[in-house]
Amino acid sequence: MNFNNKYFKNVIIFLIFVALVVFVFIVDKNVSKDNIISKGISTVVNPISGFFRNIGSSLREKMGGLSDEEIKDIDELNLKVKKLEEENRKLREVVIRSEALQNEYDMIKSSNFELIAADITSLNNNSWYDVFTINRGLKDGVEMGDSVVMSGDNTSDALEGLVGRVTGVYSDYSEITAITDDTVRVSIRALRSGDGGILSGMKSGELKAYMFDQNSDVIVGDEIITSGLGGVIKKDIFVGEVSKVETDDTEMKKLVYIKPGVDFKHLRRVYVVK
Repeated sequence: MNFNNKYFKNVIIFLIFVALVVFVFIVDKNVSKDNIISKGISTVVNPISGFFRNIGSSLREKMGGLSDEEIKDIDELNLKVKKLEEENRKLREVVIRSEALQNEYDMIKSSNFELIAADITSLNNNSWYDVFTINRGLKDGVEMGDSVVMSGDNTSDALEGLVGRVTGVYSDYSEITAITDDTVRVSIRALRSGDGGILSGMKSGELKAYMFDQNSDVIVGDEIITSGLGGVIKKDIFVGEVSKVETDDTEMKKLVYIKPGVDFKHLRRVYVVK
């Protein structure tokens, strides 16, 4: 019996508590504060209502996201990461430029040619440097038909890589047509076998060439240099490395694809060969 009385009292207390909470929220939202009774009730229940509101606000803050201070810290970290990424990019550019400058220095010091340094000032509306302008001309000693080179990349022992030839010269600037253009025909030879051929433009990022002899001894990996025939381009300038060999039975020629010795999408300073 005592157990039942105790249990009954607990149930009553719990129901009263629930009713009080519900009543607090109803009164707090709907009862006018101008009413005398409501003022009295508010005096009693406001502390309880405020207690529950404070709990709700605390829970919303924990569950609804980060605090302003935490968000500020994250923004500062993101800013630091962006700054570090930018510094890393600049350092990579410095390394690349340093390697390029070292290659140019080695080329100038060891080249058998007299070289005139020139900067590219403009190019045509093509992603490749088929035709471009340099800031050197007649007054600098540039002449029509001069060969143009750039320091070779790190994958080859060649000091200079063939870029093109001067096809227009003026007082203080010149126009260069690269060997990637179909109009430029350059006589070449395989360094290992001595077999000759002709460059005929570029396809899918590789130079194309036809060897004079369909049975010429040209294989993948052979280095290709200029032969000097016809006087179009200076002799013994590195062109590139053979990447693929095909036989053209219809024209009785051997077709050769060559990985160029320079990157024609990212030409830097070029040099006119004298």
